[in-house]
Amino acid sequence: MCKNYEYVSIGGLVTKEIPPNDYKYFNWFIDTAHDYNCQIHALGFTNTNLLAKYKFDSVDSTSWLSGGRFGHIYLFDGKNINQYNGDKQTDRSIAYNEYDKHNYKEWIKFQKYAEVHL
Repeated sequence: MCKNYEYVSIGGLVTKEIPPNDYKYFNWFIDTAHDYNCQIHALGFTNTNLLAKYKFDSVDSTSWLSGGRFGHIYLFDGKNINQYNGDKQTDRSIAYNEYDKHNYKEWIKFQKYAEVHL
């Protein structure tokens, strides 16, 4: 695929078709793609601790939406994005909206940091 396309992706992370113990092969895939002048994207790659270890050209995640689903609050501390349990609210429709807005802003801060430092 890397010979024929400028951009390829690795999926199966969210569904655990690629379990974490197989992540050790990521650098080979990344290096192979780059050998062919091809960029590589990780679908659903949320493990922010591993972003520096695996130099994907891009990743995506919907973790920021877990605030609305599960009541999580994310805070960017200048280097890491941290998850906390939020307050339980009676009207979950308000919580969904407010949690998602807040978390979106925090993940954008982390994204800007990651683009430069990871």
